[in-house]
Amino acid sequence: MIKPIQMADLDGVDLVPQAIIRQPISFFAWKFHNFVEDHDDLGMYEGAAFKLDDDLCFAIKRYYGYPADTTTIYLPNDIRTVDEIAVALPRILKELGISQDFLEWQRMGDPAL
Repeated sequence: MIKPIQMADLDGVDLVPQAIIRQPISFFAWKFHNFVEDHDDLGMYEGAAFKLDDDLCFAIKRYYGYPADTTTIYLPNDIRTVDEIAVALPRILKELGISQDFLEWQRMGDPAL
């Protein structure tokens, strides 16, 4: 089960982009009400943070200047093996209501990045 959390709950967590979805951030914003406009070292973004089944935190973001029809999934840096990513991404996509057909890119296809 997906639970919206505050983006501030992930302060201090090193987040790594793991997948890009071909859906605009607005697709998710109407469904979840924890979206913020904020900035970090990479710039201004729109995004939200979530906890999945009380064990996996993640964020979805779209930085200004990135394609408007995409959203990126960020996982904590401690989830780094292909096996861990391969388990986490389908769970997240299912809870977000997104088919794997909407995956534009995923790091597990190039874990060395």
